[in-house]
Amino acid sequence: MVSVDGQPALCHNLNCDFTYIEPVGEVTAFTYDASTKKAVLTGTSFPNNTVDVRSVEFAHTACVVDSATLTETNLECTLVHDPTCGDFKPILVSNLGLIPNAVALAPTTVQCTIVSATPTTNLNLLGGDDITITGTNFPKLLAKSTVDIKFSDTQTTSCNAHTSSSTTLVCTTGKFDSASSAAATLNPTVTINSQVVTNSLDFTLRSEIKSTTGISPSSVSPVLKTPITVTLESTFPYALKKEDITMHVTNNANSTIIKHLRCVSVDDAAKTFVAMFGGAESGVFSVTIRHKDFGLVGT
Repeated sequence: MVSVDGQPALCHNLNCDFTYIEPVGEVTAFTYDASTKKAVLTGTSFPNNTVDVRSVEFAHTACVVDSATLTETNLECTLVHDPTCGDFKPILVSNLGLIPNAVALAPTTVQCTIVSATPTTNLNLLGGDDITITGTNFPKLLAKSTVDIKFSDTQTTSCNAHTSSSTTLVCTTGKFDSASSAAATLNPTVTINSQVVTNSLDFTLRSEIKSTTGISPSSVSPVLKTPITVTLESTFPYALKKEDITMHVTNNANSTIIKHLRCVSVDDAAKTFVAMFGGAESGVFSVTIRHKDFGLVGT
């Protein structure tokens, strides 16, 4: 019985022969030119033909081989996209498998830069603001990288990255401590693939919280449509309109179960609105309420 990456692999009549091929060749040196996106690998026993090179990768980015440069000791290639910042070694795979890097081969550092961010003012103390950071060499795939963004408040509130490309990184702010962070100006620490990225960003928080003060009822049938009334603070600074309010509930036991509720009526004088619950799986749900202009107003 054989498994490959955790998946079962079966042979006809469960009778197989396998041949293990020792790694051929070695990468002994590597250089990368950021201005041309060109990488140069040198070593021993490289494939003689490009058809025998299965792939070359550096900094989470594929590299296209220049066939004219390929010899048993040299390989040059050009990255198809911007690299991802961090410390990386090349990954060279031939038709016989991975060609190992020499033990002494040191990783090459790719730098990130941060140019700007938006928004930077009037951030909600309750969190929930999406901040778009622009720069260079951000991860194209967050699943293959580690991104840690924390503000300089006393509790080091996080901004959780959820969307990224080479030039933009979007994160959602967590909840700040309103007592210590009201009207504060904070600077973030941005760490990508263990690299602390230099930045001069400053973010200013609101001076007060305007939030929900009540929700009724707190228990509903999972199969019947039920109107839910939400009350905001009487000093909420925006006139209530149905189209400005969004609301959803998330199952506490399974965060993939999300139900969106439609706002059906508002009472601006009383600062209340009614949303219709259309049914969901049984369980305990957390409620998230947002206003188009103010942002998060309750969880």
